[in-house]
Amino acid sequence: MKTLFYTSVTAIFLILLMAFSSTSQISSKPEGRNANFNVPNDVMTILDNSCLQCHGDNGKFRPKLKWNFEKMADLDNAKLISKLSKIEDVVSNNEMPPRKYIKKNPSHKLTKEHKKTLTNWASSLAEEITKK
Repeated sequence: MKTLFYTSVTAIFLILLMAFSSTSQISSKPEGRNANFNVPNDVMTILDNSCLQCHGDNGKFRPKLKWNFEKMADLDNAKLISKLSKIEDVVSNNEMPPRKYIKKNPSHKLTKEHKKTLTNWASSLAEEITKK
């Protein structure tokens, strides 16, 4: 009876050990990470002030779309380029931040310099990804 108990406990321990070791190996692999994706400090500052107030995970406002910049590095090249192109389009066309939001929060308005910084970052990163 004791032998059966010890054998069962040993088997359960081995199964749990194998399950935990395989899970940790899977989560530690950075295979899906796009090494080309980076957000420089100057761009991150602009995003924090003018974009992530709504589009960030902890945004106070209700946008149509939440934008998770941390997950952008997990996108394949085509989807990442598409997202970067969307950023470039909405910023250069003055669609974001919306005028209604800016009326209530004028300190979050994008200056010409901010718009240029964001669009240059998005287009140059998309171009860099395309070349690789």
